[in-house]
Amino acid sequence: TRFGSRITAFTRLAMTVVDVRSSELEGEGDEKMKRTLKQVLRLVFLNASAWVMMMPARPQMMLRVSDGDPAKASKTMGLMSSSAGIFEFLITQLLGRVSDKIGRKPMMLATASIGCFFRFIDFLFANSSRNKVIMASWLDRCIAGACYPAFFTVARAAINDVITNQADLAKLGGPMGSWCGAGLIFGPFVGAKMLSLSGDPKYTCLTASLLSLFTVLYVQTSFDETLDTGKRRDIDWSACNPFACLQLFTKGGTILKVSLLNMVQMVMNEMHDIKLIMLRSTFGFSPDDVGRYMLGYGMITITGGILGEKSIRGLGQWWHTCICQVFEICSLLSWAAAKSGKGVTLGLLLATMGQQRGLATGAALSTLAAKTGMPPGQVAASIANIANLGKILGPYAYTILFSRYGQAAPFLACICCGLTAQAFHHSLADAKHMVFKD
Repeated sequence: TRFGSRITAFTRLAMTVVDVRSSELEGEGDEKMKRTLKQVLRLVFLNASAWVMMMPARPQMMLRVSDGDPAKASKTMGLMSSSAGIFEFLITQLLGRVSDKIGRKPMMLATASIGCFFRFIDFLFANSSRNKVIMASWLDRCIAGACYPAFFTVARAAINDVITNQADLAKLGGPMGSWCGAGLIFGPFVGAKMLSLSGDPKYTCLTASLLSLFTVLYVQTSFDETLDTGKRRDIDWSACNPFACLQLFTKGGTILKVSLLNMVQMVMNEMHDIKLIMLRSTFGFSPDDVGRYMLGYGMITITGGILGEKSIRGLGQWWHTCICQVFEICSLLSWAAAKSGKGVTLGLLLATMGQQRGLATGAALSTLAAKTGMPPGQVAASIANIANLGKILGPYAYTILFSRYGQAAPFLACICCGLTAQAFHHSLADAKHMVFKD
């Protein structure tokens, strides 16, 4: 269709633009670094596409087994997301340490394979009884839903293997976000189209499983291991404790503040379930409409990634974070007050910069943690597990607020988190902290 051809053309253009931006970032780095960056960015696109391809189908599956009740569906999805956060919290630290021992490539193969398997289980049971549908979705959301972000954690560790400069890590967040945005366009568009053409969400599950299989094949045939044999470390099983990430809170006042800032920012990210349920139940979006919404989300992610890099270069990391958090709060206000698709559109536009608020925070935390002697895999896993705490706390709390108090409540709660993040951020303004180094 004309719409599909436009999406394909836009995705190709976005990938070309991002490739140019990443080439600028690489500068005069050695060939291994350049090759690794290109491979990781492509894998980010594939993994993001496979991960979010289920977004148009999941709300319909849950509404179908909840008799069309949005409150019941939102609670179910919130419980699934929080359960996925718990499972991800339990395994991420282990995966990070194991990848420091056996390498990044085997862990990428394992996580992508698990995603492929459980999406296929979803396909097999999508039209079964209510309990089987919920169980298959729960397993997929918990186990596969934990492995997709774990894949990103290992990918970040691979980046940390070849890039150690904080400013470069912060600037790399823009291209990575843009490639992720391209995946957020491609995945949900394909998922929505499969749902629209077939009328059955099971075929979206099957397509997502096949894309994960393609990711496995790409890792096996095209990804070069980044962790040199001489830099591999024996597994410190005490560090595999999921609560080992809390070591970051004991490494000094500055790392404590940056860690808290990062965690609050992650809690603010967990609004996806509420937004998708609202699109279907409050605004009456069809599967194609949800696909177009995800297209818009992908577009603002790509645009934001490019603008975010420019913002960091022009404003510096501290001011970039401050301004982006203001944009995010305004986006949440728009969602809270939205009465139609126009309010949703305004919220998306404001989130173009709002969702770039964590670029400098993540880079600063990676650099500060590495200075304490933690290996790259453990650093990436610890930062991911701090985010997982947000994934545990956020989704179910937001869905409970939505089901009990209506549309505005979860967004107002998220705005309170944004104000808290601003307070932590301003506490790092003193130059003596030397946190956001440009």
